[in-house]
Amino acid sequence: ELIEGIIIDKMGQSRRHALVIGILLEAFAQIFGLKHIQIEAPIRLLGKNGQRNEPIPDVAITKEERRAYTENPLPEDLLLVVEVADSSLKGDLTKKARLYARVSVMEYWVIDPQGRRVIVHREPTLGGYKNVTEYSEGDSVAPLAMLDKPVLIAEILE
Repeated sequence: ELIEGIIIDKMGQSRRHALVIGILLEAFAQIFGLKHIQIEAPIRLLGKNGQRNEPIPDVAITKEERRAYTENPLPEDLLLVVEVADSSLKGDLTKKARLYARVSVMEYWVIDPQGRRVIVHREPTLGGYKNVTEYSEGDSVAPLAMLDKPVLIAEILE
C-alpha cells in the first residue's frame, strides 16, 4: 500500500481474515451486486500536499461496475470501504480512518473479528469522521447507499 508517500508492506492474511472477506463478498453481492465489489484492489486518494495514496482496502464498493474504471477508483467513486482488522486494528481506526475522512470517503467500516464488532465511520471531515458507531453481534447495520438492506453483524463475523 502507498500511504502518505510511504510504501507499507501488508502482512499475510490469517484464515479468519480471509473467511470474513469471503463472507462480506457474499453479503455485499446480495446488496450491491457482485460487479460493484472490489476485493483487495487499490483505490486512489490524494493526501496532504497532493501526495498520492493508494491504499488496498479489503473490500470497496464502487458506484459503477468495476470494469467502468480504467484507473483506480477515487473517493467520489466509492460507496463503502471496509477493512478487516485481524491484526491491524489500531492503524485502521486511526491512520486509515483519518486518511479516508480527509478525502471524503463517505462510509468506512472496520471489522474487528477478535473484538466481535464492526465500527462504522460516517460523515467525513478534514479532521476525521463525525459519526463513529460500534455495532456488536446482536446488531445490524445498513450501508448508507442501501439503507433498506441491513447486514447482521453476527453473520459477517463468521
